[in-house]
Amino acid sequence: MPPAPENADRPRPSARRWIIAGGILVLLLGASGAFWFWSAGQPDRDALNLLGQDNPDTRRLGAWMAARERAPKALAEMARRLAASSETSPLVRESYVYGLAHGTEPGQLDVLEQIVSADPSPYVRQAAWRALARRDPGRFGTAARAGTTYDDPWDQIGLACGWLEVGDTRGVDTLLHWAANGSAEQKQVASLALSRGLAPLLEAAGCWPLYARHPARRTLGRGPRRGNPEASRPA
Repeated sequence: MPPAPENADRPRPSARRWIIAGGILVLLLGASGAFWFWSAGQPDRDALNLLGQDNPDTRRLGAWMAARERAPKALAEMARRLAASSETSPLVRESYVYGLAHGTEPGQLDVLEQIVSADPSPYVRQAAWRALARRDPGRFGTAARAGTTYDDPWDQIGLACGWLEVGDTRGVDTLLHWAANGSAEQKQVASLALSRGLAPLLEAAGCWPLYARHPARRTLGRGPRRGNPEASRPA
């Protein structure tokens, strides 16, 4: 038998190309996986960076980013600061509470209940009532039925917003009162709650004015236009 050629064990050129292509594919997959793993935590890193700044407005931006991106580490940091009462700005605490309304960790509910009962700012407390209602209607109902009387308008607004958040209309009269008689901010919060919470319920029951969602169509004060019998209908 003639001796085998010296290069008999070497891969053929086509086989070498396949080996090289496979190696490149493995490298690309590894690089894309590493990039995905790194980019998945980018919202958390960005939010935490903003939360670490001295400017209160910047920390509020961090809280909103954490809420929008559902950034778990940033949300956990906000819960820690609320629990430790280490944040001195009421506006920033309110933003933290807003963020926790979009969280998922069960321990954050304890923090919201702590804020409801102990935060010195009534504006922050009203935000906590709403966040607790969004996160856990049962725990909100238990806290709301505790029998505590709240004299501050913000507490009353927060409770009423919370009830409406869970589909209970018992706080509508309170919201109507403060939408008409409160401060500018109280009017805004109460009116938005009525628009977002009560309007869909009334619309589903056929009791919400048809033109209420289309202010541009309102013609009150313009007088009727010829050929348009709808034009004289009050808004």
